[in-house]
Parts: sequence; structure tokens; C-alpha cells
Amino acid sequence: MQFTTTNRGALVLNYQGFQYSIKREYTKNNEWHCRARPRTTSLSLCRDNKSIIREPGVHICTPNRFFNCLVILYDINYSLLFDM
Repeated sequence: MQFTTTNRGALVLNYQGFQYSIKREYTKNNEWHCRARPRTTSLSLCRDNKSIIREPGVHICTPNRFFNCLVILYDINYSLLFDM
């Protein structure tokens, strides 16, 4: 589970090859939905977005494995730059 941002600064959840955007914020959890249309799949995270409350259902869209590789490389480079 990784977080990135869009060009406009919105938070994006990257999980199992799929991208999710925030759908609704509740008092105890946050609801995220798939960014690919039609948006048929969603998942729930706890309020601080650190643990999954409800796993996503079945996707109609295909996962974007290449994007996840870029996210992981970005995280590694970020860690290398700022952990020194």
C-alpha cells in the first residue's frame, strides 16, 4: 500500500496494482474507490489510512503493474535521499 499524489495534489492510494481516490471520509474510516471508470470497486481504510478495514472487490479494469514499479522506485529514491 503506497500513497502518491496527482498533478493537482490530490492523494492517490496504490494497492495491488490499482489506483484509488478518496470517495468519502467518515468518522471512523475513509472510503476509497477505483480511479478507472466505471468505478465499481472500493475499499475502506481506517481514519489515519494505515490499515485496511475492508478489502476491495473484483475489478473490471486491469491492474497497472508498471505504475506500481514506478511508485516503489520513487519510494526507494526518496528514502535514499532523505535518510542520509
